[in-house]
Amino acid sequence: MLDPLLNSRLPRNAKIAFLLSTFVGLILLGSTNQNFATAASGHTQTWPTAKRGTPGFTGFTKKNGLHISVDSTWAGNRGYRPVSFTISSANPVLGDTQITVRFSVGPNWNTRKAMIVEHDLELLQGTSQVTSTTLIPQYTDWQYSNWEVWVDGRLDEELTPNLRGSMLGIQDTNYSSLFFIAKDQHAYFQGFLQNQEFDTYAFTNSSQPYQLPEDWKYYTCFDFVFVYPDDLKRWSVTTPDRFAHLLRWVRGGGNLWIVETGAEYKKLDLIEEALALETLNEVNEIDTVHSKMQQRGWQYLPLNGTQIEGVDAVITLEGTSKSALNDKKSPTDIEGNVLTDDSRNHFVARSYGMGTVVAFSDSTNKSSYDTDAMMMAINRSLLGNRINWQSRHGNDPGIGNVAFGKFLIPDVGTAPVIEFQLLISLFILTIGPLNYWLLKRRHQLPMMLLTVPVAALATTVILFAYGFVADGFGVRVRARSLTMIDQQLGESVSWARLSYYAGVAPSNGLSMPLDTVVYPILPASTDSRSANQIREFHWSDEQKLTKGWLASRTPTQYITQSARASSIKISFTSADEKLTATNKLGTKILTLVVRDHKGNFYSGSDIEADQIVALEPSDSVQAMLKLRKLLTDNVPEFPPGLELDWPSRRSLNFNDYAYTQHEDSLLDDYLGAIISPLSTGLDHSAYIAITAEGPEVSLGLEDATESSSFHVVRGTWTYD
Repeated sequence: MLDPLLNSRLPRNAKIAFLLSTFVGLILLGSTNQNFATAASGHTQTWPTAKRGTPGFTGFTKKNGLHISVDSTWAGNRGYRPVSFTISSANPVLGDTQITVRFSVGPNWNTRKAMIVEHDLELLQGTSQVTSTTLIPQYTDWQYSNWEVWVDGRLDEELTPNLRGSMLGIQDTNYSSLFFIAKDQHAYFQGFLQNQEFDTYAFTNSSQPYQLPEDWKYYTCFDFVFVYPDDLKRWSVTTPDRFAHLLRWVRGGGNLWIVETGAEYKKLDLIEEALALETLNEVNEIDTVHSKMQQRGWQYLPLNGTQIEGVDAVITLEGTSKSALNDKKSPTDIEGNVLTDDSRNHFVARSYGMGTVVAFSDSTNKSSYDTDAMMMAINRSLLGNRINWQSRHGNDPGIGNVAFGKFLIPDVGTAPVIEFQLLISLFILTIGPLNYWLLKRRHQLPMMLLTVPVAALATTVILFAYGFVADGFGVRVRARSLTMIDQQLGESVSWARLSYYAGVAPSNGLSMPLDTVVYPILPASTDSRSANQIREFHWSDEQKLTKGWLASRTPTQYITQSARASSIKISFTSADEKLTATNKLGTKILTLVVRDHKGNFYSGSDIEADQIVALEPSDSVQAMLKLRKLLTDNVPEFPPGLELDWPSRRSLNFNDYAYTQHEDSLLDDYLGAIISPLSTGLDHSAYIAITAEGPEVSLGLEDATESSSFHVVRGTWTYD
């Protein structure tokens, strides 16, 4: 809807004025008809429609007397996008009516569908309208949409438009998307709209908590969410279920930005209470002047730029004993003025699961909110790489990834070269000299016209059968995962990278839990045509990834994320200065390192599920060296002899190819933080476990076989 305007040559002020007026209008509209008011991509489409003055047109189909409205308006260009379907009847229906909408989206330059999602609705007897929302994975640009409507199992052609390219304007961009939750359009928000370049944004009224998304997956399209500290506290009481989903998104890697926290951040206590944040037991050596705030877990981040070797936002937010973070020469602006060394004039931050919570101080000038200075501080800090979807995930599901070849399943899907060479050599000797000698001896040389093609066919069949049998007929999966468990709150988040190889693709595809999101990782040489392959998707009691998700004998990779309430844990008891652990993770623990509330380290290994063991005392050096060796030995690498999968065909556009790599993702950041020399290791009352399986990771298939997997569990605990 906004693309023609944004791409036009109108003056900047005119564009901003139009956007703001559109935004206000959408808020007014949203207050009556929608749960969310947005100024974003997508729009509402209705069917049937007719040209003005069409005689006898009522707006409803003649066959079933129905009308459909499809609303795809939302913010962001990647993630799980909500799409609402409203079915209306001219009159109350006489009986329950089953309706299935088969909705498809794709790029405008290609009539092929990139994603097809089936969604079921039921129009109950005596009613005339039903509205339901489904979440649709958004991997590529959505430039057109279409749908089919099935009523009681029969296609209603009148409800199925013959559209080719109904423009949605949902395009890829390097800019971020935000979700602002407030009572009105605050000056912060207006400043961001005018001074910052965002792809899309959404706004909802914080005084109506029922307008918060009911599922954390709704937030996956956003890069950060703006809120106020007073609202956080109120939501935790008035709408705890919806508030829990917001926090699950943050734990899973989201960015929660809290504005107006008072002079010197006086409202941090409200934030800590609403988010159930724990204070730390150690003082970070980066800045001892503000040690009280740091004891509460908050950090002033250094503003020396994002390129500090061996340091990332994860380590900084969790604390580091290296004062060298501030040893670099302070940067200057274009006029030579020394810039502030840390973020204290703008924000404080702390980790929250795999995400971040950032608290912004009140503006010193109440009549002006300098969002440029605020964003400059963010970008100069180590949070800069977290405010973009592709950066957090280390991937763009619409293009190739240069790290694809680093995570193949060993010895699967590759040609058995030596065996093939032996068989081909035997074929040459047999079909040539030996065949000729035998037939000549029998005076049957004309038979070579028959024996040569038969032998060639037999050899081909044997080669094919050998390769097929060598790789097997089942599905193998290589997984690399990190699960973070907050045992006090009973919450867990999990990120996993999954690499599949199917000898024969399962007919039903993959099945994932409802609280999991799935994003494909494509080979680096994938062009835009291959990226827009057709995938079919259906919500039921699970996510049914039916067609186009897993092909036979083709390496396939995905990123999965889950966030849920969870009861899995490792229970700890202490007696006679000994620490005892009970494995309740549901899988075998291969290696375990624990730090208790006093700072003492313990370790254990080969702990079966439900087994109770007494842990051995250890020290920080031995414990962390043990973990670092395991993680270093399991860093993904290209197989020997495999060159970087990079395009070499000049006929294809360079922009079709990869520029993302998975090593930049939060998953690799958090795993890398464990082995970083700048990391202090474990906090008090925390543990790291290397497990045989990912306790919160779904492979999508019950009979899949794991191969060369590596699973890490990181948890916080209290004594039972």
